[in-house]
Amino acid sequence: MVDSDQHERLMALPSNEEVKRAVMGLNGDSADGPDGFNGAFYQICWEIIEEDVVQMVKAFFCGQRLPKSVTHTNLVLLPKKKEVMTFVDMRPISLSNFVNKIFSRVIHDRLVELLPNIISEEQAGFVNGRSIVENVLLTQEIITDIRLRTKAGPNVVIKLDIEKAYDKLSWLFLTKTLRKVGFPETFIGLIFDLIGNNWYSVLINGQPNGFFKSSRGFKQGEPLSPTLFILAAEALSRGLNSLHTNLYFCGFGMLKWSPKINHLSYADDTIIFCSSDETSLRLVMEVLQAYESSSGQLVNKTKSATYLHHLTDNEVINKVERITGIRRQCFPMTYLGCPIFYARRRGDYYQGLITKVMDKLQSWKDKLLFVGGRAVLIANVMQSIPIHMLSAVNPPNYVINKLHSIFAKTKPTLCSAFICQKYCKKLNAVIVPWKGGYRVWRKMLECRDLIEHQIYWKLRMGSAQFWFDNWTEMGALYFQVPAEFGIDEDIHNINDLAENYLANHIVQNIRPPTESSQLDTPFWMLETMGHFIVKSAWGYLRRRANPKLAYKIIWVKGLPFKISFFPWKVWKAKLPLDDFLRKIGYSMPSKYWCCGDPKEESLVHLFFTSNAARSVWRYFLRRSGIALDGLSLHQAITKCWTTPVVPRLKPVLQALSACIVWELWKRRNSLKYGEAVSVSRVIYQVSSTLQSLVQLKKPGLHVPHKWLDLLTMMEQYTPRLKYDKVDEAGDLIYAKGREISEGTNNESEAVVIVEALKMCKNLNYCRIWLQTDSMLLKNIIEESWKPPWYITEHVEEILRLNEQSTINVTHIFREGNTLADHLANYALDEGNIECHGFWDLDSKGRRIINEDKMQCPYIRVKVARN
Repeated sequence: MVDSDQHERLMALPSNEEVKRAVMGLNGDSADGPDGFNGAFYQICWEIIEEDVVQMVKAFFCGQRLPKSVTHTNLVLLPKKKEVMTFVDMRPISLSNFVNKIFSRVIHDRLVELLPNIISEEQAGFVNGRSIVENVLLTQEIITDIRLRTKAGPNVVIKLDIEKAYDKLSWLFLTKTLRKVGFPETFIGLIFDLIGNNWYSVLINGQPNGFFKSSRGFKQGEPLSPTLFILAAEALSRGLNSLHTNLYFCGFGMLKWSPKINHLSYADDTIIFCSSDETSLRLVMEVLQAYESSSGQLVNKTKSATYLHHLTDNEVINKVERITGIRRQCFPMTYLGCPIFYARRRGDYYQGLITKVMDKLQSWKDKLLFVGGRAVLIANVMQSIPIHMLSAVNPPNYVINKLHSIFAKTKPTLCSAFICQKYCKKLNAVIVPWKGGYRVWRKMLECRDLIEHQIYWKLRMGSAQFWFDNWTEMGALYFQVPAEFGIDEDIHNINDLAENYLANHIVQNIRPPTESSQLDTPFWMLETMGHFIVKSAWGYLRRRANPKLAYKIIWVKGLPFKISFFPWKVWKAKLPLDDFLRKIGYSMPSKYWCCGDPKEESLVHLFFTSNAARSVWRYFLRRSGIALDGLSLHQAITKCWTTPVVPRLKPVLQALSACIVWELWKRRNSLKYGEAVSVSRVIYQVSSTLQSLVQLKKPGLHVPHKWLDLLTMMEQYTPRLKYDKVDEAGDLIYAKGREISEGTNNESEAVVIVEALKMCKNLNYCRIWLQTDSMLLKNIIEESWKPPWYITEHVEEILRLNEQSTINVTHIFREGNTLADHLANYALDEGNIECHGFWDLDSKGRRIINEDKMQCPYIRVKVARN
């Protein structure tokens, strides 16, 4: 039920930030409504129109009725299947005015916070913390046990198809449901104004026709529609759940310790689990009929289906079909796009997935795309298609291999509770042994053994499990302690049996729980931000062959993808030149397009032996200190990759060969189609591309009046602590450098800042200008970025110190902070250093101070990256 505090939050006037969040959360590229303004206009021009939009939203919350010009909506009819015979085969999509979506989104955002406490666990759609994958997994687990008979007979699965689910729902039924849940009348009135005050025109051949008002249903494509639908469907869910209290109802046969589940829903996709007992089936149908009569919705019995075990007697099958009026079908059953079955898996069960991928490729006509376009298509669009299915099921290798060949061309949930009761019983999931179970469960155990130790629990209030959670960064203690040590012994005995490194690690690195009420936080240690990403898990588990040097270096960051990809085709000789076409059976007249000689065009001549190519290569290699004579094309490219140069210029030299072959290729194509391009032009284009990779920035070192300038420096791969304090005149007040034991660059810099700020606090410096060469730490301290999981403790301490002083944080490159850099190197080479004034510095340090006072510039060379 919705309580009084939630009433107030629902009806409070929206703030500017709330409205802005709603506007920015909508899709700016969605189709515009009748007024012609799409979301991109509102998002780009927000600073101009903000006040007007916010006042309009507030007026709506105060009871102002929306005019027809705002609620007017265009209907576009999209076909559901290839052959459209009637309007039933069309799906009406609403193209609303964007401003109308803003009202809907604000209400939706407020409702979303309440849904987890209102919607039954059996409903997984559009509720925070619930997943479509869990619904599929739970359905598969239940159907795996379909063979378990009950005293009332075999098990039955009923898959429902709701006809025009969004379009037929009664508004009266929705308002009654909202009242039952406890929503206030004023809030129900706002919702009714949004759904009951819509005027429609139908787009036919791109032109709006008609102007009529709706009498029931929701707009498809509106932010609020899915939320309202699951609120209305909650009546059906609670009606089915109430059957558990009916003594005459016999449910689906499950293991005795399993939670009672008789249905699962995801929006309008509903599955009912029941026994074949006649009384139980009639009770289920009575609930469905009551829901149909009151909600206006209708179960399409021709598209619905019942499923039973293949060994079930025909007499039972006929009884089920007679009582339900729904025909029986055979497994596999498709639910939420995934095949559900109880027998052995087969490759043809996943044919729908393969067909979907192939249809996408054909519709996009991938062969008309350049190789870069195909790579983007596969990476960002095609591979997202099977992820939903692969997250929930474990298809055979045949399906995975087939897909690869096509491409080359938290709070416990109902699902987790069911699986834990079924397989874990009283054991912790970390130590459950491999004993039977469905294939997905066995795959979960396999993944557990491979990557469970990469989940680290950051201690807060100490809620992590002592033996089974990885709160030491070294794995669960259950596996660290020798087997003869009983886990029910006193904790102080660990030191006697555990290896010394474990005890020392805990004492030195793990802080005790705090008095905070915040629960311990899990982090995925393979990602900087601690969030689980499938890519990092796969990269950790898979066996990687050592890549060849050419394939490893050929990709240069900073170059456009089309240029970076092209050298690979040159290296592999996969360009459609005349000599290559002849080898694959295409004979044609040929000549050297780069110079006009009547000879067969070849890759080596085009890119290396022609006069134009030699001139370009010689121009750049001579300036790089590389002799061209005696080299082949591959050798010249390899020389560009391997010639020793200043580390910061190495990517520029690696990019040189890619730029040369790309510009020579462009010149060849221009000459072939009648446009003259000189060698000087090629050299100029290569130089311009290389220059775009290098940037020159001038660091600013101005210190405000009466501020303390606190400079910190972090040296890559060499953890050292170093910082110095300079007053407004540029004179040194204090400097320190020492070696520290923190492992990563960010950890080292965080430790430096903590120690420096603590010293400033002890000396009563209240206004501090903190300059750091870590852009990450700068943004974290300003709270514009979230910290990586491994420095959260240091960041929390920095933020606490920040509250006690006025600290201005800026980013500075190492070249602009040479004194701190010098102290870092000095501490590494000579040992710790501590200076209380100018004359305590060594000669180089004093020279740096004097050069800073004279405003001598420092040059930083950096390769630009995309």
